[in-house]
Amino acid sequence: MESAPESNLKEFLKQNNLINSEDDLINLATALIEKAYKKQLKDKTLSALAYLKQTEEILEILSSQGKPTKLEIIQVTLNNIAACYQRLGDMEKCAGYLEACSFNCYRNPVHTTIDSIALDIKQLKFHASLLIQLAVVLSNLKQHKEALEKATHAQNLTHLALRTTIEGHKVLIGYYKKNKQNKSLKQQIFQTIAESATKTLTALSDYLSTSIIPKTEEMRSVLGVKIFSNWVYEFSISNIIVIQPLTISEITEKPLLQAEFTKDYLLFKIALHCASMFCVATETKHLRTSQPLSVAQRKQSEIIHQTSISLLSAFFPQESPLVQHIVQSFQRRFVSELQEIPEEEPSAARSKSSDFSKFPHLKDKKHQKTKQKVSPYKRQFVSPRPKTSLEIRTQGSSKKNKGRGCSLDLQTRSRTPVENY
Repeated sequence: MESAPESNLKEFLKQNNLINSEDDLINLATALIEKAYKKQLKDKTLSALAYLKQTEEILEILSSQGKPTKLEIIQVTLNNIAACYQRLGDMEKCAGYLEACSFNCYRNPVHTTIDSIALDIKQLKFHASLLIQLAVVLSNLKQHKEALEKATHAQNLTHLALRTTIEGHKVLIGYYKKNKQNKSLKQQIFQTIAESATKTLTALSDYLSTSIIPKTEEMRSVLGVKIFSNWVYEFSISNIIVIQPLTISEITEKPLLQAEFTKDYLLFKIALHCASMFCVATETKHLRTSQPLSVAQRKQSEIIHQTSISLLSAFFPQESPLVQHIVQSFQRRFVSELQEIPEEEPSAARSKSSDFSKFPHLKDKKHQKTKQKVSPYKRQFVSPRPKTSLEIRTQGSSKKNKGRGCSLDLQTRSRTPVENY
């Protein structure tokens, strides 16, 4: 059985005259993060957690001394500790560390260069992913009101990420038009990638402004996804809601704006946006059991869920696990309820609510009548989440570190099994 290493960190630092050396403390924290990361990849969660708790102790020492701490070290430490607690099933502590990591997420909305736009998109994706994960954990703790707040915040951030991508595309196309001569082969390739995304981003811009879903076949054609990459057929809700350990290099790696216009990156942002809407619909639905909701609020939940399905289906194949999951969840939550309407209910109400013209893939499904409520979340803890003191703010270096963040990789590592979400 795996055993966790003993920690006498402060004593060790004093004996080796390291406790007052900022550089040595940062180097030690970095080394501990790397050791923990390797343990997490080998599924040695307790050992990884012990190393990360030592890193947290170093961050607290630096904070108590009033010394600035690198934002990437704070974010990686908090994220990876949350990943350990999720793996161990301790959802209360997981929620506390995710909240602290979210607290330490920054973005720079002032776009002075192409690089600053790319960095902002990266930060938005990372923060939105954190909030979706936090919403799921809070829902596991039956804190649905708080979960809804986090999910709504995530939806706003993913909306903003798509908006910023569209803005960056216009800036980049304008730059290429001004600099027509003496282009290197690399710049020509980048220009081709940007131009190929024009129709897709125009359709997304129309959706963000009018909420009109683009036509499925048309979108797949202009995006070039009539034949999908392998990851699309493997990408599920678990790839979003399960916390993955990060490295410092993933946080500090400089993003490339041109990459945001490739079909894989565009599909990932769309998936993230649809997942956030799915979370909002899920938590709104859960609140019905704890507090009365108006007819308009209940209808809004159904509309948001429908929108997430429609948008996702416009870009992803029906065989995608993510599409199938959100569609099946819609059937459980809304279609089964419609079938339980008593006979004396007006038939017009049933026919109106049962209109699946927006979802051809739902039309031919047979739905069994059931009174058992199906929970989309795995419930393990019901006690309230304690307040955390782990929200470590950087001191004297907020401007320096303000523009750092990271996004989730499309190539995912092995993930913790998660029950239906």
